[in-house]
Amino acid sequence: MGGCNGKTIIKDVTFEPRIDCLVISGDNCNGGILDVHNDCDEDLTINDHVVPAGKFTSFDVIKDAEGQYDLVVIDHNISIFIPEQDMPLTFEANLGEQQIDIHFVKSAPYCD
Repeated sequence: MGGCNGKTIIKDVTFEPRIDCLVISGDNCNGGILDVHNDCDEDLTINDHVVPAGKFTSFDVIKDAEGQYDLVVIDHNISIFIPEQDMPLTFEANLGEQQIDIHFVKSAPYCD
């Protein structure tokens, strides 16, 4: 048994400025998570999460107690966050001293 069972996706992923050694993309197999491949020489920090130089990390979106959206590091590809409508999100990151703005949309469910 296996395969993809997601009802939501991550779409329209962009980050500015573009950096060749950094790949940020959606993994939409099981609900849409954010994958970050940091092939740069410096660590990438997104909120309080560090993606070390030369490493890969997956993130899911969470809604905290204050109603703000944040990213949480996960060790699988299953998203538990399911918004009721398409939700555009932006997160600030730093690659060394350089600021990077990450934008994407977490979709509402496509099916029941």
